[in-house]
Amino acid sequence: MPLGIITAPTPIPYGTTISLMARIRGLNGALITQTTVDTVTYLLWNMTTDARVMPASGTRSLVVSSVIYNSLQMNTALWSADGPDVLGADSRHGYNFKYDVPATDTASTESLAILRATCTFTFSDSSVLVQLFDWSVADAN
Repeated sequence: MPLGIITAPTPIPYGTTISLMARIRGLNGALITQTTVDTVTYLLWNMTTDARVMPASGTRSLVVSSVIYNSLQMNTALWSADGPDVLGADSRHGYNFKYDVPATDTASTESLAILRATCTFTFSDSSVLVQLFDWSVADAN
């Protein structure tokens, strides 16, 4: 199971850049790398209104080399799910996926909306893994 966290101010105001981060393993249990992932797509959905937020249609393709790391990133200023003194359930710490959701993606969401970012990873063997990130919007637009 991927370990995913969101880093942003708490509570999260609308129009804030939000970092989605996760330690992701493929279906074989190995940490994913840029060579094992063919594509990553992103979709933002408003769970409160059951409506698409971004992109307006289809999905946004992310550049694999910009969002997937070949080794775990251990920047504890960004990643707080685990650390060198408190390892995760897999005896590791750090993340290998990070995507910064642009502030413009959430600029038009209403107060108290629950948003869901769906990141879909398609692997070189055609298998697919989906990582979900949920958060609520604090301020009214």
